[in-house]
Amino acid sequence: MVNIVTWVQTQNQEKLAEIRIEAEATPKTPLFKVLEKLEKAYQKNDIKELVFWLAYAKFYSFDVLEGRKFFKKIEKEWPSSHCSELANAFHFLNAIYSERYTERNNSAQMYNYPALLAKFSRV
Repeated sequence: MVNIVTWVQTQNQEKLAEIRIEAEATPKTPLFKVLEKLEKAYQKNDIKELVFWLAYAKFYSFDVLEGRKFFKKIEKEWPSSHCSELANAFHFLNAIYSERYTERNNSAQMYNYPALLAKFSRV
């Protein structure tokens, strides 16, 4: 009986954790502002902002019609920008947009979802 009660409590804790994560995973910045910031970053050639806002948009499943165009610019400029604080976001984007299977697969294993959630839930 004790094992059953413990199991039920554990299941409920997992459900509560899922509900809490879903509540934190709602975007605070609306789509039109995200798209504005993406366009500005693209025009200014600001790779840090471009990585951040494109990852934000894809994390929250926003439709970004020019996502591939933005990523091509990021991919071209990334080695020279040395943005180590955005490496997790870059790997997240690389797992989505990379044309090479190996890079997509490697990046999918490298990025840290909870870290992205923590970063984007504050914006």
